[in-house]
Amino acid sequence: MAKNGVGTPRERKGQKYFPVYYRFQGRWVINTSIKAESERDAYRKLQERIAEFHSKPQGIINAVTDFDIVREKLRRDVNTDIDAKKTRQRYINIFNRVFVEFRQKHYPHQKGCSNLPVGFFKGYKSYFKEDLKKTEGGLRAELIFLKAIMSRLKELGESTEEDLRQVRAIPTPEATPKMMPKHSDKQIQDFLEYIKKDRPDYYKPTKFMCMVGRRVAETCSITKDDISMDGLKPLSIQTQPSTTKRKKQIPPVIYLDDPELNALVRSSLANNKTRWLFPYKNGGPIPPNYLWKYLSKTSLEVIGVNITPHFFRKSFLTRANRGGLNKDSMAMANIKNAGVVMKHYVETTPEGQAKVLEKNRGGAYNGA
Repeated sequence: MAKNGVGTPRERKGQKYFPVYYRFQGRWVINTSIKAESERDAYRKLQERIAEFHSKPQGIINAVTDFDIVREKLRRDVNTDIDAKKTRQRYINIFNRVFVEFRQKHYPHQKGCSNLPVGFFKGYKSYFKEDLKKTEGGLRAELIFLKAIMSRLKELGESTEEDLRQVRAIPTPEATPKMMPKHSDKQIQDFLEYIKKDRPDYYKPTKFMCMVGRRVAETCSITKDDISMDGLKPLSIQTQPSTTKRKKQIPPVIYLDDPELNALVRSSLANNKTRWLFPYKNGGPIPPNYLWKYLSKTSLEVIGVNITPHFFRKSFLTRANRGGLNKDSMAMANIKNAGVVMKHYVETTPEGQAKVLEKNRGGAYNGA
C-alpha cells in the first residue's frame, strides 16, 4: 500500500475484487475492495469514489477519516490475539458494514462509534436481514462478532458502556444444531490410518483431538514448555490461557496416565528441532485452518464423509456421555458448562441407546 491506486485482484465466488487505496491529508480515506471486471474498470470506480469524497462538506470528510482511524485501531487490536487471517478480516468487514455502509445510509450525521442513537443496532439487525437478505444463521454469527467488536472498541476508548449495553440487549439467535455425519468406527479408524501414512505431522494432533476432545487451535498451540516431566516421562499438559478460547482462564490440566496418550506425547517430544509439540513440516506451529481444510477435503476423498476437527471434539464428548459425563471428561475437553455440553455436543446414537437399554434391562421395574 505504498501508493494510491488499484492492487492485485482476488477472486471470490467467480467475481474479481480489486483492493483500492487512496490517501487524503496523510490518512487512508478509501482502503477497501471493489467488484470490477478489470483493472481499468476498478480504477474508474476508484476515481468515482474519490470524486464523491471530495464533493462532501469538510465535516463529513472529518467523520470519514475518524472512522478510518477507529478501524485501524480495531485492526491492530485484533491482530495481536487472533491468529486466523480469515477471522481478523471478518472483524474489519463487519465494522465496514456497520459503521460505513449502514451508517452512511441510515445515520449519515453520526460522527463516531460512540454515543450511538437509541435503536442503532436494532436498525442494523433489520438492515442485515431485509436489505442484505441474510439468513438467521448469518445473523447469529454477525451479532456474535458485532458484540465482540463493540467490546473491543469500548476497551480502546472508542465507544461507551451504553453503546455496549445496546448491542448486548439484542438477543443472539439460537444456533441450529449440526448433526455429526453418519459414520462407522471402522471408517474413522481407516481415515486415521490414512492420515498416519499421508501426513504424519497432521496425524498426531488429529489423534490427540480424538483422544481428549480439545479444540483445534488449542491443540496446535501446545508447546513443549507446557509439558510437565518426571525425567524422560511426560506427566501432564498445562496449556497457557492465551492459547484457549477464554484468554484469561487457565485451562484444566490433561494428565498423561493413559499409556497410548503418553506414548503419543512422548513420540512428539523426540523432535528436538522445534518448541511445538505438534509442529508443522517447517518446524513452526500448524495453522489450525490448514489442518481443518486437510481433514475436511481428505475425509471426503478417503471415506466419503466430511470429518473436521470439531467432529473429534463432539465425538469425544458424546462417547464420554455414554459412560456418564463427569468433570474429568469435561476438563480434558476444556469445557465448564455441562448444559452447553448436553445442548451442543452430545448426540444420541443407536449404539448409545442400545447400551442404555442393555444396562436397564432386567432392572427393578420388571421384577428383578
